[in-house]
Amino acid sequence: MRFHRPYILTIVIVFSMTTLVFGQQKRTNSFSIGTNIIKIPALTIDLLCDFHYRPQLDFNFNSGYGFNHTGYDLSRWLTGMIKSGNDGYLMEEQKGWYFKLGARYNIRNNYNSKCYLFIGSYIANSFVKEKAKYDFFSPDSQWVNISHKIYIFGLTCYSGISINIFKHLSLEIGLEAGIPTNKYKELYGYDNFIPGIGVKANSDQSRWFPQILTNIKYNLNNNNP
Repeated sequence: MRFHRPYILTIVIVFSMTTLVFGQQKRTNSFSIGTNIIKIPALTIDLLCDFHYRPQLDFNFNSGYGFNHTGYDLSRWLTGMIKSGNDGYLMEEQKGWYFKLGARYNIRNNYNSKCYLFIGSYIANSFVKEKAKYDFFSPDSQWVNISHKIYIFGLTCYSGISINIFKHLSLEIGLEAGIPTNKYKELYGYDNFIPGIGVKANSDQSRWFPQILTNIKYNLNNNNP
């Protein structure tokens, strides 16, 4: 197995965060799990875990798997994005998994706040598998079957609002934008999506890959975060 430096960096951060969290358990209030429900129609399973270190500070873990990016992507529809491959590529399959580690700042004074704003960031690791047909644009050319697997490292930042809707259940609405390394340019359909980092419009020349947040989270502890 080939180890990439960003991948090793993420492992080091995991170890550091674990040491910090479990070495300071008296400061911990609660632990929450949830999912980004807008990803379900796009055939992606998403898992969110929040460790509430202080009222203003959370440590976050996010992981998921996209079975094939051929479902109905609400995030793409809401942002007006078009699903297609690069010139000459006919996309057949895009799937992969991701995991992200990060922290966020909550604009609240205590755990009793029912509605508050937040801002945070992730270190993202995305593992993508693509299958496509390629046309060499010659007069007698035929479609050629191609496939590959690729690892993409990136950073994401996000912001939104958290609303307590029932006891330990909360809804978070916001926007997340990812910036991948140049590795994304090797994807056949780089204007489609990068698991865990985001999707990008076909005509968009920027490095930003946005995605919409509609997180449903449940606090596992008796005390409300």
